[in-house]
Amino acid sequence: MNSSLPVVSPAYLPANETHLEIYNERTLLDGAIMTGVVYGIHFTIFVQTAYLLSRDLYKKRSNQFFLAYITVMFILGTLFISSSSRVAQMTFVDDRDYPGGPVAWAAAAFSIPANLLGNVTFTLANWLADALMIWRCYIIWTALTRHYVWLILTIPCLLWMVSFAMGTLLLTQVSQPGLSIWSNSSVNFALTYFSVSLTLNILTTVLILVRLFQYRYEMTRSLGRAHGKYYTSVAAMLVESASLYAACSLLFLVPYVLNHPLQNIFMQVLSQVQIIAPLLVIFRVASGHGLTSTSLKTDSHVSFTTNPSSPMDHAGSTRAGESDLSTDLSTVSRPDLIVHFKDTDSEGCGQSELMLTPVSQDKRGDVTEKVIELKPEP
Repeated sequence: MNSSLPVVSPAYLPANETHLEIYNERTLLDGAIMTGVVYGIHFTIFVQTAYLLSRDLYKKRSNQFFLAYITVMFILGTLFISSSSRVAQMTFVDDRDYPGGPVAWAAAAFSIPANLLGNVTFTLANWLADALMIWRCYIIWTALTRHYVWLILTIPCLLWMVSFAMGTLLLTQVSQPGLSIWSNSSVNFALTYFSVSLTLNILTTVLILVRLFQYRYEMTRSLGRAHGKYYTSVAAMLVESASLYAACSLLFLVPYVLNHPLQNIFMQVLSQVQIIAPLLVIFRVASGHGLTSTSLKTDSHVSFTTNPSSPMDHAGSTRAGESDLSTDLSTVSRPDLIVHFKDTDSEGCGQSELMLTPVSQDKRGDVTEKVIELKPEP
């Protein structure tokens, strides 16, 4: 028995295969492995998000929708990883001696049931992810202003419908024996579909980022940098805009157009990233850190007054340690929140009180206030 260990040698390379073909095969295997790793991340975030949503499942109707959405997406991601694992087994084990190697087999067997399952789940998840990002874009824009919102969202909605049509045609095409996304057919539905999807991703990402930057500027100018960065830090804006989704789509499409082997990695990884990106958005909302229409509207309409004689008397007389200076930072005539700063020391240099006064409108149209006092500990 030979106890020597095998070494890497050119003599062990597959016969009649070029270095490019071997590199292609490596990227196929690397893509399957990396997809499994990213699926583990997907599973972890899904469990955390599902737990957060289930706590108020019957109190918030939106939580029921979000839980159903992430569950469907998780099922699609799980079916894809199952398909990817089975195809990898057939590629490198069951049919390893196929003429032309694993890459040739992958192109020829694109229509087999195991591969078709992955193609269908990938496309369905892509449609659902794009739809959620359009909805997210709508929420962020309408919460701050309703001017030209539908005009702005017309292009993303049209792109989604084109993506749906092209994706349906692509699935019909690759379900035919011998055809794949690399086939030299008269009409390349794959390139059109992926290009439209990438354009939609970039457009929604830019629209959300532009609105968040504008929101950050307004909040920083009104309330200072600390409040402006709470919801709109760089990390928060990257998550809210699903920049990860757009970046991974770009990393796949460029090698695909150039017919570079790296496409094999990013195409498989994209199957999970396109699910993780909207999942992170829902996770932020469920944990109370995400931007919602309520938080955006509340933060956009804030009024400051300093030292009124009474929370209910904004025109009170000036006393020691108090000021009648009033500065309205609201963008509307009637604020949603009034913040009172009042010195408790008669000399005006002692302990301060912070009183938050949410303003509401009763049935008669009169403004009512509810005072919440926040006092620092001595």
